[in-house]
Amino acid sequence: MKISVLAMATTLFAATQSFAAIKLTVPEEIKLMAVDHQDVSGSLLQSKQTYQLDANIKSISVRYQQYFEHLNDTHDILKSATVSIEQLNLIDGQSYRLGLVNAPKTFEQAQKYKEQPIVAIYDENNRVVAQQEGVKANSKSLLSSIGLTQNIDLTTKPVIKPLKDEVKLEKVIQHEGKEVQMIQIWQRANTEERQKFLNWLDTQSK
Repeated sequence: MKISVLAMATTLFAATQSFAAIKLTVPEEIKLMAVDHQDVSGSLLQSKQTYQLDANIKSISVRYQQYFEHLNDTHDILKSATVSIEQLNLIDGQSYRLGLVNAPKTFEQAQKYKEQPIVAIYDENNRVVAQQEGVKANSKSLLSSIGLTQNIDLTTKPVIKPLKDEVKLEKVIQHEGKEVQMIQIWQRANTEERQKFLNWLDTQSK
């Protein structure tokens, strides 16, 4: 009987361990590309996302990307090559966040920064638990985005996707063509909304 109870306890412990999870918050300037080399799908509206991940993941791949609007009403999205943070040792039940080390404050700084961004994982006490510097890559610029905070569960799904998207767009006259609608939305959007929309366009070009 004692062996049976011990076996049950071991089974329950193993089951609990298999569902061990952590939360990872990703800011707008960082795009989560893959978890343990498994691609993460993009979402329409993206400014900040919180992912629920298995605590025993060993690597994540990310990319630095940032929207800039210029005085002449033009804009750019600067993107880095993929940066992989390996040999992770995350603690079950803890919350973590991604952040840029020495993040750029101007477009000129960002142009240089994207060649070798430094991405870190911070714990709940704001301590760096992992950090990786990117390798130099060719510069790339593109249209960007409109988005909201989202919660994403990646612990059991074979394909990583956002649980939901909350989208707010202004209504336009129905008889107008799609191109005219897009132009109107773009013209009325503020800088943050444009950033999020361009980020979404970027995910569609992958």
